[in-house]
Amino acid sequence: ANRLDGTVFAEIQNRQIYLSLNDMIALLEFPIEYNLETRAYSGWYVRENRNFTYNINGGKVLANDQSLNVLPRDVLIKEDDVYVARAVLENWFDITLKPNIGEQFMILDADPPIPIMERIARRKFEARDNRRKPPALPHATRGCQYALYLPQS
Repeated sequence: ANRLDGTVFAEIQNRQIYLSLNDMIALLEFPIEYNLETRAYSGWYVRENRNFTYNINGGKVLANDQSLNVLPRDVLIKEDDVYVARAVLENWFDITLKPNIGEQFMILDADPPIPIMERIARRKFEARDNRRKPPALPHATRGCQYALYLPQS
């Protein structure tokens, strides 16, 4: 599980959490774009071979070559955004979100890891690795002799 810093607007209706699709795409850094004219999202997530298309008017999502129906209870259509039920969003993007409503945060998990999670893991490793002492050559102690052998011509 990883901590991502950012804001995702959410609404709770009928005991379900609906998350802003635009905010989730931005936070997870998925290269998915929204076309205002066609009212469609398109791009990819996790890896380039996992395509994503969602046409708001069509009521279908294509995620990782799977066609998924979008039921009216799955989304809240707003003027400037779409709010998607948490479980539906998890299914679309192969992620797990564990919300803590009281403290207003969520734990994110994904298998395979999404690129932003991999980047965080690399930074943690690099930070830990940088705290180590730099490598040092062994120092000769008194009484040690070194011989230099040259090739004979």
